[in-house]
Amino acid sequence: MKSLALPLAFLALSLSPLAAQVLTDFGSDQFTITYSDFTDTQTQSSLHISGTDFGSELSGIVSTVVIPASTIELTLTGTLSGSNPGSAFQIALLDTDDNAVYFDGSWSSFALGAQTSVVLSRYAPVPAFNGNVVRVALFTAGTGSSLSITLKELKTTAVPEPSLSLAIAASFTGLLVLRRRLVRKAAMR
Repeated sequence: MKSLALPLAFLALSLSPLAAQVLTDFGSDQFTITYSDFTDTQTQSSLHISGTDFGSELSGIVSTVVIPASTIELTLTGTLSGSNPGSAFQIALLDTDDNAVYFDGSWSSFALGAQTSVVLSRYAPVPAFNGNVVRVALFTAGTGSSLSITLKELKTTAVPEPSLSLAIAASFTGLLVLRRRLVRKAAMR
């Protein structure tokens, strides 16, 4: 049984949930609006943007947040009000060298009138992106429809590297082999 302790400990560690990291609360002092085509209202806990969306931009500065450059998932939380324009949007995370990594989303993913968290699709990793995020930009792709949304937070979650998934599979296989050996030993006695 002692021989199972180390593989079990490793398996438990590798299966532990990956911690989410808040990149910005849009209403906090951490997010300072530098550019917006929308009418915006910022409170202590949120940022409301509204206006006619003809392909607009919102940009803001955040306190430097260090994230894994190529292994992140981005989640945007907000409440869509009014009508759902159904158009696409894109969020860019910019590093200290102005390299960007982009994430795609659609306003149709948000439930109307209810706070919703939407996981955004990431483009292929940018090799030069250094992971020190200092600015966030939101680009909309509307064609004249009305947009009214209250943004709450943007957070990142590390996605397991393929090597971690391989390590989990190897640990599980090792446990199965070890279990068979122990059962055979017990049967021989």
